[in-house]
Amino acid sequence: TIITARHVNMIQIKSQIVCKGVRILSTVRSVNQRYNPLQNNARNDMSVARAYSNKALVFDAHGEPLDALKLADQPSFSEPLKAGHSRVRFLLAPINPSDINTVQGKYPLKPNVPGAVPGHEGVAEVLESAPADAGASAPFAPGDRVVLVEPCGGSWRSTAELSNTSLHKIPSTLPLTIAATLCINPPSAMEMLELFVPLQPGDSVVQNGGTSAVAMYVSQLARQKGVKVISVIRERPSWDDDVARLKALGADLVTTDDRLKDDLKASGLPAPALALNCVGGASAVALAKSLKSSGTMVTYGGMSLQPVSIPTSLFIFKDLKFAGYWLSGKAAAARGPAARREVLDRLVDLFLKGELTDLPHKTFKLQDWRAAMEESQQPRRPYKVLLDPQE
Repeated sequence: TIITARHVNMIQIKSQIVCKGVRILSTVRSVNQRYNPLQNNARNDMSVARAYSNKALVFDAHGEPLDALKLADQPSFSEPLKAGHSRVRFLLAPINPSDINTVQGKYPLKPNVPGAVPGHEGVAEVLESAPADAGASAPFAPGDRVVLVEPCGGSWRSTAELSNTSLHKIPSTLPLTIAATLCINPPSAMEMLELFVPLQPGDSVVQNGGTSAVAMYVSQLARQKGVKVISVIRERPSWDDDVARLKALGADLVTTDDRLKDDLKASGLPAPALALNCVGGASAVALAKSLKSSGTMVTYGGMSLQPVSIPTSLFIFKDLKFAGYWLSGKAAAARGPAARREVLDRLVDLFLKGELTDLPHKTFKLQDWRAAMEESQQPRRPYKVLLDPQE
């Protein structure tokens, strides 16, 4: 329920009404004044509270998602909007591996428990916004679409009040499914292609986890740069279909760890200058061995749960370099929020021009979260699982 005041012809009156269990605080202004409650600039004169239904997935202690999570009613907004904050309603939010790890307590970033709301990524609609400084304009208007640009935003809920600095405005023309998944996988792909090796047209990149979302965005972005892509995946019954799908997105060679050396030699592609590893173990070693001299391997995940153990000879005789990448890590902090927003704007432009393609997805209502969690853990799932928090 949303209560607003438009034109009033009374002196300022504040009244509290309780109606069907919903607390409403209405504010009316002086004669012939028009009040827009979504632009609360004169905070000393205006006090507006609005009531919204609000459900959220929460956890009070770390554990496996099906055991730790519960769907709960959250307190409705009953206080004036804080300066420098916005109230939003989430439209879509993905289930990412980092979200699962957060609930499990295995992720470096840990929201406060009890009552923690997972969800590092999502798209929302602004309901109201307040500037940080009195007299300034609010940074967002009602109806603006925004995405989370800081982790631990808690997108697995219907509404939230968040710091303006944690939000980034996007065009309303950007499809919701793209917007919901804009802030983790696409920028990871773009930054890993640009921050570690000055790739030139004709260079090649090798990556494992080739059917992951990051890898598929790497393929698309590399193709635009004229960079060749070798994607390594596991053997599977759907091999032919998956190879065709990956090549359509930009992969030049799709192979396995065991066949990588021979297939790369037969392809005529140059030895890769950059390797992107999200698996670890033997797969990481296979990638490292395929690199050209003085090449670089970047590790951004460890799906096999096996360590990255590189033979000594690759350090000494090939002069390889090894680095790690974390979207929310120290390097990101050093670059600053402006750099992160600039990357997002570049990606939005590519999506709107059709130069980047949305990846498959499957959407579940928030109340069907158990089915969504089970679906998100299916092996070799060819689509992203999304949560729709709106009833």
